[in-house]
Amino acid sequence: MLSTAELAAFRPILASFGENLRELNLTVEPDDTEIEDGKSPLSLRSCGNLASLTLKVHLCHPKPTHQAMHLSWVPSFLNTLRAESLRELKVVVFATRATPADLGNLDWCAVARVLRQPRFATLRRVVVKIVRGGGIERSAVPYITERLAVVEKRGILRCVQTNV
Repeated sequence: MLSTAELAAFRPILASFGENLRELNLTVEPDDTEIEDGKSPLSLRSCGNLASLTLKVHLCHPKPTHQAMHLSWVPSFLNTLRAESLRELKVVVFATRATPADLGNLDWCAVARVLRQPRFATLRRVVVKIVRGGGIERSAVPYITERLAVVEKRGILRCVQTNV
């Protein structure tokens, strides 16, 4: 597990051994770190042999006074991936205290634009798991499925919501 502030520090470490990774499970806890909108503090460019990537993020910032931009880096982070062997992408979204308006905290349309690129043609499964989204139980899955329509059309999207 890394905080948002630790992502940049993890970048050279990941660059040094990334080519040996076949699977990466990354959990990012939001903090007070300011991230330039749309810029990823971490790159997956060195992870060219990944077969599976799991990214776990929080839909809502733990401090309600913070802007909803704490996930603006996610699409550009995914865009750094050059793994032609990637078969599975999992995005786990912790949605404690989330409302339907919070679903837009992650730019799902930008994620779809990344995943429709030819280098993601090897993907066989994209899983989006919404965890503890009690306030969004009726809207989360349709909202995300609609925005990831390009993935849904390929028949590889599985979007689920759970309380655990």
